[in-house]
Amino acid sequence: MPPPDGFAHPILHDYESFLYEVSLFGPPIDYVGGLIPAQQKRMRSISSSTAIRRYPHEVTILEIAPPTDLAMAIRKDPTIVPLIKQVVTMAGQIYAPGNAYLDNAEFNWWFDPEATQVVLRAAIPHFIIPLDCTNTIPLTKDVYEQIVQHTPQTIIEQLYEQNFESFFGSAPPPYVPYIYDTTAFAYFVHPEFATDVRDLWVDLHTTFDANYGKSIPYTSDPFPSIGLLQDSKVIFHLNNAEFYAFYVDLLTRPVPVRFAPACVSH
Repeated sequence: MPPPDGFAHPILHDYESFLYEVSLFGPPIDYVGGLIPAQQKRMRSISSSTAIRRYPHEVTILEIAPPTDLAMAIRKDPTIVPLIKQVVTMAGQIYAPGNAYLDNAEFNWWFDPEATQVVLRAAIPHFIIPLDCTNTIPLTKDVYEQIVQHTPQTIIEQLYEQNFESFFGSAPPPYVPYIYDTTAFAYFVHPEFATDVRDLWVDLHTTFDANYGKSIPYTSDPFPSIGLLQDSKVIFHLNNAEFYAFYVDLLTRPVPVRFAPACVSH
């Protein structure tokens, strides 16, 4: 199993290979996260297969980071694969532009393409919320104000205001903020929020070129005789009104946030 605090680096896409990438294809025009030394942090996702074995067919993995730990857990012990109920992930881009490095790929999958390919090809039910979906869910001023003007203001709302006040003050916003990771959590709790779900066989571009980390979608299985790729449910749209209501509710609940038993997963 992976160490308790997760793997420190992607499988192949480490800082030196990123420097090589830059030497071949040019400097980054968008986010590169922990591949900048000053931003390097230890990645955390799944740290042990214990829960999967203890609760077979009950564990949902909510993947909102590069999937290095999950890929390594699968490689170390492939017998956990049929025991995982599902993987719900906010990552990738299907037809939309990317948001990392050269904007060809989405950040979570570009950060560790090889790990992503291992996970996507594993025979686990996959539910993917890509940039195609999150690009339709901007953080609006109305939603922002519902959160920061809530009384009494909690520490969460104070931190939220500090983080986003530059987008909604008198000065022009630095860019349009979109809501990302919470969309995956919202779909996990409320799959009925999805209004456009498509069956796609998704692979990843792992050739080391300018499209490294970019999604490769197929509308049918291109290799049906060998079972290389898995059918994924790709969510292209959520009901925005229902999502925003859920989002505001989460961020304005008393701290610590508590859920009803129906919303808790092993």
